[in-house]
Amino acid sequence: MNNLQELINNLNIKFELSKEIRKGETANTYLGNYQNEKSILKLFKKNHNKLITNQYLDNEINNQLINKNLFPEIYYINKKNGVLIYKYFDGIQLNKKSFKNINLIARKLKTLHSIDCYKKNKTLEDQFISYKEILKSHSKIDLINEGWKHFLNIKDKSDEQVFSHNDLNKTNILSDNVNIVFIDFEYSSMNSRYCDIARIIESFSFNDNETETFLELYGMEANSNIIKSIDEWSLTNTYIDLIWAYIVDKLYPGAIENNYIVNLEAKLDNKSYKYSNN
Repeated sequence: MNNLQELINNLNIKFELSKEIRKGETANTYLGNYQNEKSILKLFKKNHNKLITNQYLDNEINNQLINKNLFPEIYYINKKNGVLIYKYFDGIQLNKKSFKNINLIARKLKTLHSIDCYKKNKTLEDQFISYKEILKSHSKIDLINEGWKHFLNIKDKSDEQVFSHNDLNKTNILSDNVNIVFIDFEYSSMNSRYCDIARIIESFSFNDNETETFLELYGMEANSNIIKSIDEWSLTNTYIDLIWAYIVDKLYPGAIENNYIVNLEAKLDNKSYKYSNN
């Protein structure tokens, strides 16, 4: 934290550091006050491995995220030094699967997927290619190539590309009982809408009726083709989660528990078996 305080002083940022909240793979997160407002500071780690992250920091994206009330107000950005400060959102993770909460999430997700990207933003395919390059000599390269083949197969069948969060699990959806916001957009890219949809359905363990309600509120009919696309992307998401765990384990040895990888491999085996038998 001493290095961070030195950086804050050197940049003359009016941020009073309180405590570190979390150490992440791409950024460390801190709580404090910016010009007397309770705020979050993210300090992004230098990217020496050509990982594609933080596309949401482009003005054309973050302005829309804020204007559409999808992300807290941003107070300060310094891309060169990897500093982001935004307003603290006094909310909690959504755990109760009420109609109100399902409605909020579905409508917010629809809004997220309506964001305009004027430039050629990177895609999940671009991200996947960078992952494969980092792991080209990995002992599980056959599994990685298997995931790549599956991704290419469903990519060709997916609908149009939208601005996708790509990591919308419970921890990245916060509510204050009136509004919800999405956080931690580091892995966002252009992608199929089914990536986010599948992650939300799985993260909240929606049953069939809740899934149907969620899709209808999003603006989709829960027909067999859509359910199949969700299942395909659920499998893809697990491949990507596992591949990312391999990357973290390689770049930051000891940062990830081995059981986490073992459990993801078991989860992938189970999903692959179900998928191949459908």
